[in-house]
Amino acid sequence: MKLKNLFLFLVLLNIPSLVYAQTWNKLGSGASNPPLRLKSVDGKLQMIGVRVFADDSVNGVGFFDGTNADSLRNVNGTVYDYAELNGKKYVGGQFNYVGDWPFGYWSTSKIAQWDSTNGWHTMTPTIGLDFAVYAMQVYNGELYVGGGFTNTQGVADTRRIAKWDGTAWSSVGGGFIGQARVNCMAIYHGELYVGGRLGLPNSNNNNYYNLVKWNGTQWDSVGGKFGSGEISSLCVDSVNDILYIGGGITYAGNVPVWSVAAWDGDSLYSPGGLGITCGALAMTMFEGKLWVGGASVCSDTTLAFFDGQSWSAIIPSPNSSVTSLADYQGNLYVGGDFTQVNGNLPANHIACYGNTCPTTVGVSEIKQAELKFNVYPNPAHTLLTVETDEPDVHLLILRNAVGQELYRGTFSSKTTIDLSAFAKGIILADVCNTDGTRCFSKKVVLE
Repeated sequence: MKLKNLFLFLVLLNIPSLVYAQTWNKLGSGASNPPLRLKSVDGKLQMIGVRVFADDSVNGVGFFDGTNADSLRNVNGTVYDYAELNGKKYVGGQFNYVGDWPFGYWSTSKIAQWDSTNGWHTMTPTIGLDFAVYAMQVYNGELYVGGGFTNTQGVADTRRIAKWDGTAWSSVGGGFIGQARVNCMAIYHGELYVGGRLGLPNSNNNNYYNLVKWNGTQWDSVGGKFGSGEISSLCVDSVNDILYIGGGITYAGNVPVWSVAAWDGDSLYSPGGLGITCGALAMTMFEGKLWVGGASVCSDTTLAFFDGQSWSAIIPSPNSSVTSLADYQGNLYVGGDFTQVNGNLPANHIACYGNTCPTTVGVSEIKQAELKFNVYPNPAHTLLTVETDEPDVHLLILRNAVGQELYRGTFSSKTTIDLSAFAKGIILADVCNTDGTRCFSKKVVLE
């Protein structure tokens, strides 16, 4: 056994496995792709980035009330986040069209709004974002938008973050320089915390803190630098007044951590040592405990929790990465790349873990999308194969984490791409119909 694998095996022996009273349940036929975020808001579970099905296969946001699912649909690309402000619904992501074809709206802004009177419409005035929106948060009555974009077309100092007051865009005290991106945002102690790969706005582009905070007038760091990976998730424990910080991190300031750090408003510390070994992709509070989802790249443990003293792993964990989590109606809802939970229970990308999970659910709108494709190997090293189960000609677009296009070409059924010239990191693989009006995305890790 290699030393690295032996080390991980011995460390994981020290994480208690859990025989828990809760049970797993699937949600109908599941989803055709992993929900990129799960949120419990206004009595409904928001399933962001899932592909829902009505009269046609479409992308958007699913809303689940514990019995039935509805959807805000008809987005021709990937939705990464969703927010509401002043009675309007906003979606952000990587797309260029919203609405019913051909009577919708082209939107180069990667963000669009919807209301019950007008349906889908673009932002007015139309100020576009050049690359993807990954995170949105309402703070002090304005919509804060973060991602990989480098400008908002005419508004100065809006690199990777900007705010929208309902009528106009404005700067948030400057922009993030370099190969930066915003992955997540949360409000803690009345301040907006922003995580990703970033430094302080307008600072040296190699000076990455990866987590910073905004008090409405100025930016500051949060106890030091985080690394060496990005911050991918934030979670507020309102009962114990703690902000949990997750990602591919091994240090927080001067404190050694393993994927998760804790911040009490004054100092950073490690919450109980080892929890998830391959980066904390998603976090939520459930039954007074911090639940964390992780990648399956280096461990079979993709779901664990911290009770304030120690970590426990859910064994067996979902059979692939857990990328989204939410507490809804007293149950834990889990989303990710998995197709099975509890060892052998089929569950396509979304499942419920708890004592009162629905056993029969009216989620007929959450069905397989019209286009299914696989990318492998993932993680990739030199070559990437993209394969569909359809013989039609498709358009393949590869983009880096900030949305820059790396490759564009057509293929039928199967193609293999040489990645050796690309920088290591996250690559987004978009498979579209030939005119690019309907696209479906998957993340690939290039090592």
